Amino acid sequence: QAGFMVYTDRAQFLSDAADAGLTTTNEDLDSPGPGDPFTIDDLNGNSVEFDVLDGGFGGNGIAGGIGDVKLASNSVTGSVVGIGFDSIYIFGGGFSSLQRLALNGGDAVLNTFGNSGNNVSFLGLLSTDGTLITSVDDITLEYEPTNHFSRLDNLVIVTGSVEEVPEPSSLALLGMGGIGMVGYRWRRKRKAKLSA
Repeated sequence: QAGFMVYTDRAQFLSDAADAGLTTTNEDLDSPGPGDPFTIDDLNGNSVEFDVLDGGFGGNGIAGGIGDVKLASNSVTGSVVGIGFDSIYIFGGGFSSLQRLALNGGDAVLNTFGNSGNNVSFLGLLSTDGTLITSVDDITLEYEPTNHFSRLDNLVIVTGSVEEVPEPSSLALLGMGGIGMVGYRWRRKRKAKLSA
């Protein structure tokens, strides 16, 4: 995903965001739920408003019951640079599940598949080059057979400013410049000693 790092580990996602000085804001989606539509916003005026297109609030998270869970948002305000969520699949094994996350008009699309029951998995995207999230086009949990149960929980947004990571060639030039400066200073000191 150009401009985004893919995460399947929530702890690593949150740790990398914290290390970059970014703000994470979590909505646990517990019953009765924040309503539909609902907004996740941080203290700095950054926010994402979500519409629940399929599924409903029940227990912990947005439940699909016999059906899929689907969210979307075209209302993103401020510097939103990451998004992630937990998906929970309950009942039996031997079924296939799809998690889909599409951002910025389809510029970043991520599909992951799993085929085991009773598990919690995380899916997230975090900007690596300062690319802002301008729309959350699709968050979907879909599964077969359709008599299984899925739930979306712990939806998190990441906000702030991401510094672009220099490409390796830029780092090499910077390193060579530093070595050159050290050599220049050493020669200058040596020349001063010999002159004295």
